[in-house]
Amino acid sequence: MKNIDDLLRDADFDNAEPNEGHFERFRDKLENKQLPQKKKFQFSAMFLKTAVVLALIGLSAFFTYNNFFITESVAAPNGLTLSDVSDEYREIETYLQTEVNQKIEEFQNLECSSDVIQKEVVLSELNELDTTYKALQQELLQNANDERIINAMINSYQKKVEILDHVITQVNERCK
Repeated sequence: MKNIDDLLRDADFDNAEPNEGHFERFRDKLENKQLPQKKKFQFSAMFLKTAVVLALIGLSAFFTYNNFFITESVAAPNGLTLSDVSDEYREIETYLQTEVNQKIEEFQNLECSSDVIQKEVVLSELNELDTTYKALQQELLQNANDERIINAMINSYQKKVEILDHVITQVNERCK
């Protein structure tokens, strides 16, 4: 094999002339300013547009999945509760549930009420309101964010509190 130094010495670098008409073609290109067009930029612009469209589709799918499928799978077996709708309704529901539970406990602990039948009637009315509430939960599951259903659910809690307040007041007046 030949040594690299020998190859370089034998090579004829400086005596080759450009092809015939080279200088004329070069001058024409300079005068006409014909620069080669970059097709790579068009490819990357098309690629960018495609990526943006795919990102939008992905975000839409994610949003749809979170708002419709996750909500339904997290929902109570009986339907949606107010706390499933929003944080604001969660606070309202928590407050009203606490009120109802306190009133029920107060009602059941009334000592001067010897009327067992009255307690049963009040508890059966509360059970009817619970049945209505469960039906509203099912409707809310099918029609999420329907203000009429949400208001009816809140009214159901308020009715329970009103009934219990009324009964407790009556019993306390009789016992005095």
